[in-house]
Amino acid sequence: MNPEEVMMQELPIILTKSDIYSNSKLPVIMFVDDDAEILAEYAELVSAFDILAETETSPEEAVIAAIDQSTIRIVVTDFRMAELDGLSMIQKVRAALQPGRDMTFILLTGDAEIPGVDPDLSVTLLRKPVDPAMLVAVVQRALATGA
Repeated sequence: MNPEEVMMQELPIILTKSDIYSNSKLPVIMFVDDDAEILAEYAELVSAFDILAETETSPEEAVIAAIDQSTIRIVVTDFRMAELDGLSMIQKVRAALQPGRDMTFILLTGDAEIPGVDPDLSVTLLRKPVDPAMLVAVVQRALATGA
């Protein structure tokens, strides 16, 4: 059994390539972290499931890209970044989204608590270090359900 098959067995939702990607060659997920090595790992992880990802080391650039690229459906961001924290970045993206455009946000953190998280913000929190199978499962669920 290859590693992809092992990971797929652990996931609660199994999607085919066409379910996830609809034959698009544009990114559907954006990872944001000021650590470029981590970004490469995340992008490689989802690429094993034929999910094309964009990566951004600058949260300010990520805000612009998430708004401008209509194919982006999910933004996964680190909480602690030097330029702008992930929660503030999410708030900026949400404020600028066109009416009717849905986007799922996943916030990664090593902190025990994140002060100021509004329960109405609808952000999925994942603790670092992130379990790769959990991250893929959350991404797949978001792509399947739009949430």
